[in-house]
Amino acid sequence: MADVSRVAKKGDVKNVADGYGRNFLIARGLAKEATSAALAQIEREKSANAKMHETEIMHFHELAEKLSNASLDFTLRLGEKGEAFGSIGASRIIEALEDKGILVTKDHLLLEHPLKTLGLHEIRMDFPHGIIGTVKVNIEKDG
Repeated sequence: MADVSRVAKKGDVKNVADGYGRNFLIARGLAKEATSAALAQIEREKSANAKMHETEIMHFHELAEKLSNASLDFTLRLGEKGEAFGSIGASRIIEALEDKGILVTKDHLLLEHPLKTLGLHEIRMDFPHGIIGTVKVNIEKDG
């Protein structure tokens, strides 16, 4: 039902003292008695969670694959001395990816600072489950 500190995590089956189990854990809805029906329900939930976990991992692998095949092109205006007017930040990169049908969030984007230099940059995306993706960002001179 819920994680109980220093006792068990949700879905674990543990032996506890009768009074503690009945008067504290069950009374507060933190646990329930390990009947055959309750154990079968736990197994069904674990199976459903495992399938959902697998689906999520496949989704992020596909997303990383799409990113590796994508390339984003931007332009920046440069001053007389070569300094950039403006920059390419996380929000512009995410918008450009959305235009290509790739949906990511700022949480996934590992961009320490906005891009202000011309050339090709590889931007890393860090997805859950240790999945890493990279997207190529090309910045050219405007005009």
